[in-house]
Amino acid sequence: MATSYQGVQIVAWWGPRGASTSVVQVWHERDRSILAQVTDMGSASSAAAPQASAAGAQDPDGILGLSRQLLVLMPDNYAVTYAGRGSVDDRQAQIVDVLRPGGSLAARYWLDTATKLPLRRETFDSGRA
Repeated sequence: MATSYQGVQIVAWWGPRGASTSVVQVWHERDRSILAQVTDMGSASSAAAPQASAAGAQDPDGILGLSRQLLVLMPDNYAVTYAGRGSVDDRQAQIVDVLRPGGSLAARYWLDTATKLPLRRETFDSGRA
């Protein structure tokens, strides 16, 4: 990727078996690999202590959650619509909704207006949107 960036990704998951949260520190220098440090903050159903690990040369698709393959397949399986403007952490964003056949919301993305990098993503199961 030609754009350097750094940031924090918070991954929170809620489901019938509980919830979990991880914090990912991400660093990327232009045209180089990505470095990520993941801290597992535990889950509502466990009292495990946070654990940290570092990984070099990570695939940016796994960290950003928006792979090239996903982008190619998405319009064939979902309706992708512009939902308006917003902001994330004082960055201007374009909001994009991803709708299932039938119209229920599958995901919502906040894409940085300047770089088009995803700033925020929310995904929904078919019974929760």
